Amino acid sequence: MHDVFVTYSWDNLEHQQKVISFTDFLRKNGYNAVMDKLLSQKQTAISFMKMMHQTVMKSHKVVIVLSEGYKQKAEAFKGGVGEEYSLILNDINENTAKYILVSFSKTRDNIVPTGLLSREVIILDNEAAAEKLFSKLSGVDEYEFSAVAPEKRKIQSKPISNFDLDSAEKKKAKRKKTKLLIEDGIYQLPDGDYEISISSSDFFSQRISKTFPGVRGLKIIDDPQLCVKKLLMLLKEPIIFGRQSPIWWFRGGSSMPITNVSKLSDTKILVNSEEWEIKRIAVYNCDLYYKSCMYVEILPDKPTGLCKVDKDDLNEINKLGDALREDYAIHNNRLITSEEYSDGAYEVDNEVYEIEHAEYRIRYLSPYNFVITGLTSSINSQPFDRQSKEIFRGILKNESTIDELMKMIYELPKYGYAPLHD
Repeated sequence: MHDVFVTYSWDNLEHQQKVISFTDFLRKNGYNAVMDKLLSQKQTAISFMKMMHQTVMKSHKVVIVLSEGYKQKAEAFKGGVGEEYSLILNDINENTAKYILVSFSKTRDNIVPTGLLSREVIILDNEAAAEKLFSKLSGVDEYEFSAVAPEKRKIQSKPISNFDLDSAEKKKAKRKKTKLLIEDGIYQLPDGDYEISISSSDFFSQRISKTFPGVRGLKIIDDPQLCVKKLLMLLKEPIIFGRQSPIWWFRGGSSMPITNVSKLSDTKILVNSEEWEIKRIAVYNCDLYYKSCMYVEILPDKPTGLCKVDKDDLNEINKLGDALREDYAIHNNRLITSEEYSDGAYEVDNEVYEIEHAEYRIRYLSPYNFVITGLTSSINSQPFDRQSKEIFRGILKNESTIDELMKMIYELPKYGYAPLHD
């Protein structure tokens, strides 16, 4: 196990060199710090995805070097950064002291991914910042606080001034002029952004009711074209408030925010970077609004042909009810591998072409299923993670039913969620 794994985005050569120097700085100060460049130079055929997964999971500490490039790739779940960001989101709430966010820039603006906004960022611009970093890496407290005194300090209550009704009404009128109410609890600001004043569970419950008017309890829809139509209604804009989304998908210990949605065909949609070939959906409009959700089941898609797909592995994945995915990208209508996308270039007939503005994609090669709901739902909980995984797998293998899944959700405790946004 390494003491420290340093992870970052390959923004440009200057940024890469700075990360190399930073990693060497940690090693000179007694920490067994590693990064991809250090590990890859020791092997001739290293699998970057495998290396990334192993080092993130097995390292004692993970230092994340934030940058604009890291944020863009993380939020789009692109390449190695996107894959790694997915792992970190699923692990950071369980191992809060493991991950340390740092930056070479003096500002947080445009460098912190949505899922990490509430986390502390150490700006590495002076010796005091380095001391704070070493404190977190070593687990030694930065300050030695005094013991709690036996008696509290006495204070004198302050008088309350009279309520100024006219002033309050004027302030309320001014607020109304600065933002426009477009639906219950949702406002559009003068700059075009949106603001939400209700919980994500309330927001999702309202969307469910407007997408499936009159439905109570569970309703299953097997028509893929109708499923796509309903999904586009449920996930219509706005679904981003500030830089955060109140709607996520969940499956066992996996979860992701839904930040953008578009239609690829009558039966297929693009969600973030993932292609969903829809088989069926099931809406669950529960009398307990914080348990309402939508079950989604997707069909296996055709491989792009960029990579060899092992049929034995695919058969084993299907038996387990888990997912096999293919990562690739589209550049000028040409399909390129995820490795070429990460390298920023591809080669054709001995000619190298640099990649600009490529679109990263994830395609499922096996059946898959999950639920969509609000972030503050009871579903966002450890009880759901523990109990749902086998049910999801069982549904795909015709050994469990959607009704069983919804019964389990109904019996979840109300306050089991980890409120990252609300």
